[in-house]
Amino acid sequence: MNRLRISAVTAHMESKNRRGDDRRIAAQALRRAQMCLRDGDNAAAIVLTEKLLGDDPSHLGALEIQAKAQWKGGQYEPLLLTLQDLIRVNPYESGYHALRGAALQCLGRYGEATKAMERVEDSPEAAARIRDLQGWQSDLVIEMSRTDPVLRAHLRQNAAAACAARGFKIPAVRPLRAVARVAEPTSVQQRPS
Repeated sequence: MNRLRISAVTAHMESKNRRGDDRRIAAQALRRAQMCLRDGDNAAAIVLTEKLLGDDPSHLGALEIQAKAQWKGGQYEPLLLTLQDLIRVNPYESGYHALRGAALQCLGRYGEATKAMERVEDSPEAAARIRDLQGWQSDLVIEMSRTDPVLRAHLRQNAAAACAARGFKIPAVRPLRAVARVAEPTSVQQRPS
């Protein structure tokens, strides 16, 4: 009976030591990833964080370093996946939503970027970025309406639905309806010679 108890205690202690070793190894890998990121070696930082995330997919430190490396490397599509994991782990961190908005903006997905930026609370920078995003979207819709008769027709019928169907998020769509009317191509009249 005592031998059984001793072997159980020994097994427990060995397991505990392995977990401690695993934690030390993970901490070292995380420090190396941080150094790679600091030194501008984004690819190495991503490789190191991938290994950590293979063992623990919700490792917050590894996810954050990976997101920074992807942002610095201009890897916006993979960054969106990393941010999805970060937001799942901590949905109340406004910085994740701000970075998501910036990545979406870089990809030209302004409507989604606006929605992401709206999740950033009480930030003058976020409010300014939202205004810029809405302005860019309005400019794009105006420009598109000059060459796209289907968009012009949809804007006249229901500007909000026309914008939403194309992925735009613009709060004031009434002026776009008026622009659609003005953007109608006019026939050029011939001057008498």
